[in-house]
Amino acid sequence: MSFHETNQETLNLIMFYHNHRRYKSGKRAGQTPMEILTGKKQEKDWIDLLFEVIREKDKSFSVSAV
Repeated sequence: MSFHETNQETLNLIMFYHNHRRYKSGKRAGQTPMEILTGKKQEKDWIDLLFEVIREKDKSFSVSAV
């Protein structure tokens, strides 16, 4: 991948972050786009949700604390 190319995996990661991170200010502060869309409360932080998705696809995936 060259400097000016973005692959689909990178776009998917950006999309996941955008849809699951909480707004910090404004009338939607404290909500995520997915909460607004679905009406369901998001209990976990976006990074924890991402790790869950990865673990579902790859059972050998593990995160260790540094």
